[in-house]
Amino acid sequence: MLHLTFEQKIKLYDTIIWGGLIYITIWLILKMAGVIQTPLWIEYSPALIGIVSFGVLLVKLSLYFGKFLERVNRFEQDFQDLKKAERLNTQFRLRLEHKTNS
Repeated sequence: MLHLTFEQKIKLYDTIIWGGLIYITIWLILKMAGVIQTPLWIEYSPALIGIVSFGVLLVKLSLYFGKFLERVNRFEQDFQDLKKAERLNTQFRLRLEHKTNS
């Protein structure tokens, strides 16, 4: 199976989305101009491509949201670690002050 990095996945999804939109736009222009005379099953292909493009857009957004949640979780963990380190530092200072005052 092909393993893509996050940036490569985003580029792939962008390409699929823009390709679908360009295809639909060209098809609509040619259809309105009367250049394209198509059977019914082909007429529905832009709608199908639009649905696929929308699905890919949702996948892309879910990837961004997943990355965002990952960063939030990492931030929360770092913040908890920082609070723990600050508590340990405070305890150490109190012990040091106690030893110095004794």
